[in-house]
Amino acid sequence: MLKKHFLILITLTIFLIMGVFPSTFVPPTIVHPAQEDQNFNLIVDRLEKEMAKAKTEGKEAEPVRIEVVLYEPYTQEDLATFEKLGGKIIHTFEYVSYGFAGTIPFNKIEELKKLLNENGKLCVISDDPKGGAFLDFGAQLVRARNAYVWGNGYEGESTTTIAVLDTGIDDTHTDFSGRVSAGWTDTTSDAYVSKVDYYGHGSHVSGIALGSGAALGSGSITSITITSTGFFPSSDGFGYFDFVELKTASSSADLQLNLQWVSGGSAQVSSKTPAWAWMAEAHGSSKPQTISYALATPGVYKPFMGNYSGAGDSAYSCLITHKYSDVGDSYNLFRGIAPGCTLLGVKVLLNNGSGNSTDWGEGLDWCVTNRATYNIRVINMSLGLFGGATNSLLDDKVNNAVANGIVVCCAAGNDYPTNTIPSPGNAAKAITVGAINDKAAMTNYSSNGFGGQNKPDVVAPGGSIVADTMITSVDTNDGDAQNNLTDRQSNDYRNMNGTSMATPMVAGIAGLIIDAKGSWGYTESEVLSVKNVILMTATETNIIGEYNWNGGSTPTVLSGNNPTLDRGARDLREGFGKVNADAAVEAVVYNLPLYTGSIPRIIGSGVTDRKAMAFNVSMTNGVQYDIDLQNIGGTPLDCDLYLYSGTPDANGNPVILASATNSGTADEQIIYTALSTGTNYIVGKYVTGSGSGSYSIGFATSVSDWVLY
Repeated sequence: MLKKHFLILITLTIFLIMGVFPSTFVPPTIVHPAQEDQNFNLIVDRLEKEMAKAKTEGKEAEPVRIEVVLYEPYTQEDLATFEKLGGKIIHTFEYVSYGFAGTIPFNKIEELKKLLNENGKLCVISDDPKGGAFLDFGAQLVRARNAYVWGNGYEGESTTTIAVLDTGIDDTHTDFSGRVSAGWTDTTSDAYVSKVDYYGHGSHVSGIALGSGAALGSGSITSITITSTGFFPSSDGFGYFDFVELKTASSSADLQLNLQWVSGGSAQVSSKTPAWAWMAEAHGSSKPQTISYALATPGVYKPFMGNYSGAGDSAYSCLITHKYSDVGDSYNLFRGIAPGCTLLGVKVLLNNGSGNSTDWGEGLDWCVTNRATYNIRVINMSLGLFGGATNSLLDDKVNNAVANGIVVCCAAGNDYPTNTIPSPGNAAKAITVGAINDKAAMTNYSSNGFGGQNKPDVVAPGGSIVADTMITSVDTNDGDAQNNLTDRQSNDYRNMNGTSMATPMVAGIAGLIIDAKGSWGYTESEVLSVKNVILMTATETNIIGEYNWNGGSTPTVLSGNNPTLDRGARDLREGFGKVNADAAVEAVVYNLPLYTGSIPRIIGSGVTDRKAMAFNVSMTNGVQYDIDLQNIGGTPLDCDLYLYSGTPDANGNPVILASATNSGTADEQIIYTALSTGTNYIVGKYVTGSGSGSYSIGFATSVSDWVLY
């Protein structure tokens, strides 16, 4: 690690001496959204429909929130024109787009279009669509919690800041202590000047990406407390489940529930067994309602919090304390993927978890503006437009942030099979993340891509009701149930599930790769290189996806939820497959020499076993190379071998130069003559089989030099 820090210092010094330390910005690419403005009249079709409806209903004079996109930077005259027509400016865009957003009466939009387009500078006037927000085992499943990554010191650097565009962050939680950036902005109408997170989604996401897990620690953990919070259903007799895993049972107070709520009426607290059988309940109007269970059987229990009678729509908070034990290594139990990175909060969602796309665009613009000031190298966007909607203007803003040297990770959405992936997950240069469960199967909610979109890119653990698993991460200290209840337990945790939870795992891996690279110059090529490594080291799940959930009774098959086996290609369900942090880091730091011996790795079929091995290799134009992937012991598995270009395509997708993908347990061989001089990548990937095998990649500069072992 000392050597690595030394190299970073030298690199920064060279930047300063050469005068190329990032100080300039890449101008945004502005493209007319032809698919959303099919009659090319410079007003998107969705907004035209709203205008027509307003006219029919006699609401033409009412204000509507819009975005004005220009082909060149706005002027003060443009803003004045907008305001003279009754408009009110909300945001201006300088770096990820040109133009501004605000409210203006419906009946002034046509006039605005005419005035702004007199010199041809108007690209389009758009509506402002709405959207919203969609660990211990998860870190093992993506292969960060092991000797190859954390054990070798790759935990992310404090000089790499991950900006979380979300509901805000709680900067007081112990898991973020000492690693919260001074930077902060709130682009919503809430307009908080200080760091805050009343909804809790942003803090939970941040904990997955880079939380330290210090609040609970490791080693002698015997129980944990999580907070389950929300609002009761309006109907009596209905409520919500949470999911907790009891790893050991002692027939003592193994599970304790403490339910508080705001309104009158009676509330109920209970639980179901791992087999979904009801256990004893407590209900009544006295607060809090509590119950304790002595249990003899380990497994996943389902605490229930409900409106028993007359407590409908009330905010509630339930403290769930249960027996637990840690993983057994030296790391904190709820440690995030890149706990060495710095956290920066950008509040782009309201306190109820919803927001407008221009608020998100302003957050992106702010990040690009302040990238060097706060070392912003990764952005996490665990959010998306409602109903699978796409907005190419928002996608363009994401792509323009990438062009300015920032990795952007976006959630695929939770609408399968009803809707496909929404914006900003539709952005070509973003890393779009779907969700698998703790058994590495596709969840029954992770949204599909659609034809021509080339999404999602990868998948990561997101938790699942069907699989009785949730993602446990930071719970905000700023309040429970959107601050309708004061925080009942500080520095605690909560459970959530969704592609929102999968996305920060990949953002954290991006932080690890940047750590491994050792320097950053805010260029698009660096960002696409990170994306390339993450995608090419992903492995296909190749198992049956989840069923529909119907309350624990006989499941029904969810048609189409089985990813195809594409052997190195992308599909619209899981992209390139499950991310593998160990292989991604190895691809950056491990240079395969001109070598005829074995470089073994243990690859296995277990859900947390290594699934890929990767190396970088320097090749010379015209030289023939022999690359073998061989089983050198253990249980034979079906594994494939790939040679990837060191240069991805224009959107950061991996380019296969050669591959060996025979079915079965036979060894794989690639004989390749380099077409150019440069660095490429060799990746071996698990496909199928049971047990584990010791696999080795060997390498020689010609077939005649190859020595079998």
